[in-house]
Amino acid sequence: MCIRDRWYIDPTRVVDYDQQVETYAATTIPDDVVQRYLNELFTRALELDNEQPVIATRLWEYNTLIWTAKNVARPGWLFFGFPTQRSTAQPPKDFYLFIVPSRRITDTSEEWQDAPDESYWFIEDFSDEFLGLLKKYASARELEHTTRGDDQKAYRTIAENRILPDLIRQYVENAGDWMTVRWNGQRKKLSDWVRDLAPSKSAGLFKSKLEAISEVMFAPHFEGKFPNYPAFEIRITENARAQNAQYALEIVCKIGMQVDAGKKVLKALGLYEDGTPTPDRSPWLDIVRRRLRELGPGQVLNNSDLFEKREDRVFMKGEPIEAEWLHVVIAAGVESGDLVAFGRNNVKYGAADLTEFSRNVKNWEDIIRISAPAEIPLPQWRKLFVLLKVNAGLLATPQTYQEGLQDFQTELARRVTHLVETRQKLSAPLPFAPEDPAENRLADATAFDQAQAALEGLQPLNTRAKMSNLNLGDEDIAGLEAQLKQCEMQERVLAVLQDERQRLELSACLLYTSPSPRDRTRSRLPSSA
Repeated sequence: MCIRDRWYIDPTRVVDYDQQVETYAATTIPDDVVQRYLNELFTRALELDNEQPVIATRLWEYNTLIWTAKNVARPGWLFFGFPTQRSTAQPPKDFYLFIVPSRRITDTSEEWQDAPDESYWFIEDFSDEFLGLLKKYASARELEHTTRGDDQKAYRTIAENRILPDLIRQYVENAGDWMTVRWNGQRKKLSDWVRDLAPSKSAGLFKSKLEAISEVMFAPHFEGKFPNYPAFEIRITENARAQNAQYALEIVCKIGMQVDAGKKVLKALGLYEDGTPTPDRSPWLDIVRRRLRELGPGQVLNNSDLFEKREDRVFMKGEPIEAEWLHVVIAAGVESGDLVAFGRNNVKYGAADLTEFSRNVKNWEDIIRISAPAEIPLPQWRKLFVLLKVNAGLLATPQTYQEGLQDFQTELARRVTHLVETRQKLSAPLPFAPEDPAENRLADATAFDQAQAALEGLQPLNTRAKMSNLNLGDEDIAGLEAQLKQCEMQERVLAVLQDERQRLELSACLLYTSPSPRDRTRSRLPSSA
């Protein structure tokens, strides 16, 4: 009882809630409302997070349908309505499951032309008992929404505790016979489709049956829409694609941990095999290279030449792979020396700049353009070979470039190791130096740090294809030479100090152990004396 918006319990009031539900179900409940609650049962059977009636033309994202041959989830729509209303399903997705209104409930039907990316689900052959129970459920729910207080609680109890469990049980147990599916011009019972397309799921849950037959039904459509799509050894879902691409990028850029998922992404893209980069095997990198060659010398591929938006998603332009995969492919092309990428603010990234690339080029939008590498700067390479005392004659012909680079990289590794070891010695207290720690160091170790950084920056340039990515000019090489000379000078000073300390320590040791003149005299006297 309600008085001025305050609710009170009236002990004299007796309401037969069950009779109210029966009466409303038999006389008042509209057909479209009953259909909404039938739709709700479909979502509950699919274990979707839904406890509300589903209105007509309602869209429901369905991102768990797997393209089995590629191990990739494709995004689709559940559409509660007729296929003639498909234009309202925005944005477009890769498949559509239409849950067609039951003619037995709504007394409506439509005709349409079947499409390869659609299947149509009907439920008509349910029992009269089920229909009566469904109407009671719809009535109890509607009365719940139009009442308050104890009345609302009573109707909710009837709906949730007394009707819904039996309703769901009947729905899922009999869906195979009550429900029919039309696809590719054929209409059969759900149980027959399962027997023909996925017999292993015959005893499975409704969700398993729906997904199993849908994966088989839509596989030809996926093959036609995404020809030559890469096949992955791990399951790639819509939500996990970006993260898996990031794992692959970290391997290419040599940062972070080498996560197994990243290796498998690189393998699927043709960029990695048994722990070894294989850029020449990637069909996607080959497409990018070819497009650059077709442009001619000095021309570039802009972002709009590489990526395009289709169906509210971003793909490689004219190709079936998503933008995240092309981002990985471009990074691998930069690492192999085949491409040069330009990010925001016209920052250039070559094979020696992969750490910066990974830090600043976070996604496909940060790739402003790419180009082919410039000509190999042979004069600078010769200066570097001479500086590190590597045979510069190996740069005389392209046939010996790779041999020269191998020798260069070997000497480079030795130099870096030597700089690190010497730098560690300089961090220890020096002999004959003041006790003040701030002064007890050899001059300045900055030259060691700078030289080490410059040499390590050359280590990624380990193939002929990457030689064009040298980013040291004549002044930079001259600066590196000066730093190395300063390091050698400080190393010689340190060696002199250490030698002097060893000499003095040896002298002190000899002085301490030598006998005094008196002891020497005594040693010459007869023992009787």
